[in-house]
Amino acid sequence: MEYVVNCSCGRPISVSPAAAGTMVRCACGNEVQVPRLSELRTAAGQRQYESGTVDTIKRLIVEGKLPGARCAISGELTDDVSYFDVECQRVWVSGDSAKAGCIITLLLAVITLPFGWLVYFRRGRRRAAHGDQMHGYELTVRVPLRVCGRFEQRLRDMSQRELHRVLKTAPEYEKLLEQYPCARIYAVKVKAQDEPQSSRKEP
Repeated sequence: MEYVVNCSCGRPISVSPAAAGTMVRCACGNEVQVPRLSELRTAAGQRQYESGTVDTIKRLIVEGKLPGARCAISGELTDDVSYFDVECQRVWVSGDSAKAGCIITLLLAVITLPFGWLVYFRRGRRRAAHGDQMHGYELTVRVPLRVCGRFEQRLRDMSQRELHRVLKTAPEYEKLLEQYPCARIYAVKVKAQDEPQSSRKEP
């Protein structure tokens, strides 16, 4: 996320979080002191320890500022809320056998249903012991969005491209999807009393 500091000449200067506490040069030639990161976040309307878009979305949900008031599809006012799991990133495996082994085992799993899937998942657990490396981490965020109840089935039939378009009607979610353009989105059923969660496991 970029923050903004102002030069004495009146020009706004975009700075990254890494620039906090340093000096930056304005186009006019002046050097400008960049405040501490906590101060940059406060000036941007964030909490001092919000580290990015995901934290901001979680805060807005807790504060009741998300979702908005209008249906993301029709634009009409509604009290109906749909929930989506946005799978921003997943753990991935690298190694000589990771790719070939995954394809072969998956084919065997399909051929030997239903027990083949057990072999497939057990093989995945053994990869690390055979020299393959696990990279990254799982990040899935559950987000609420105003959508009229009559569109529920339509949501479940939407492609990923269409789901991206629907979620981008909310500026906060648009920022999230710009940060994670390859994110996969799943419409989920949530009981009214359930709290939005920030994790999702694939079956």
